[in-house]
Amino acid sequence: MTNLEGNNRKWTQDEIINNTKNVVRGLETLKNEHSGILNTLNSNFESDGENELEREKGSIIQESIDKIELGLGEAQVRITLRTVFIKGVCFSFQ
Repeated sequence: MTNLEGNNRKWTQDEIINNTKNVVRGLETLKNEHSGILNTLNSNFESDGENELEREKGSIIQESIDKIELGLGEAQVRITLRTVFIKGVCFSFQ
């Protein structure tokens, strides 16, 4: 496994979980920013009337939000599986 620094050191379980949690925080921030942009676009639709370009922008942003949510879900599953795996390994040695 190669980490961001470019060396071939293997990451510990704690490093993997911590890095994944950092990614989750970043994705949540990105999702919130996208949601704010989408809300602004939607309020512009109501006040100015819809036009094709604005609808297209909203569609692209919604698609991005959907992909971010997918990434968040996958990251949460990875964290949960790692946690269960680590606990399972610990219990099997007792």
